[in-house]
Amino acid sequence: MEKDQLIAHVKKNEDGSWALPQPLIDHLEGTARLASKFAEIFNSSSWAYVAGLAHDTGKSPLAWQHYLETESGYDEEAHLETKSGKHDHSSPSAKLAEELLEKGMGRILAYCIAGHHAGLPDWIGSQSSLSFRLQNADTSDIPEKYRDNLQISHPSSPPWEFDNAGLDMSLWIRMLFSCLVDADFLDTEAYMEPDKAKTRGN
Repeated sequence: MEKDQLIAHVKKNEDGSWALPQPLIDHLEGTARLASKFAEIFNSSSWAYVAGLAHDTGKSPLAWQHYLETESGYDEEAHLETKSGKHDHSSPSAKLAEELLEKGMGRILAYCIAGHHAGLPDWIGSQSSLSFRLQNADTSDIPEKYRDNLQISHPSSPPWEFDNAGLDMSLWIRMLFSCLVDADFLDTEAYMEPDKAKTRGN
């Protein structure tokens, strides 16, 4: 793999050697394809696809790449004593969707993306709320090609007329969220544990 290839995940082989890393772009596109397929049944493929493309864009800045290589030990020249705690990648990913897509579309996908590891956030109330995370996230170091991918794959209008006074919107967001979480898990598993992934059906 080229040295400048951005990484989504790394793993060791059984003999202790390092396997080829999973390229970030492969993980984003693989997750997008799976999420899109899962969302077909409720006419939301384009929304789920963009959620997949955006969900880990926060891993693309060089600071996060260095954190991944240091934390895992993949970079032999990195010193583990320089670790400075977990680096949040979900918040910048969510903020990128909020910035690049139309306000309502971006906000809906931001909820799903921000919560794809920890669960759907509330809008206000704590430092884990979506409003706080969007306000404090930085997207300035996310490379242009990831921004371009999101803008090219702009989702269509919502698949039906929503009753804003009822549960339609919240249920739809939860279904999109479920598609993204499942797709992310399965694409990651296919890289980390391919033999286990093969035992799953369709």
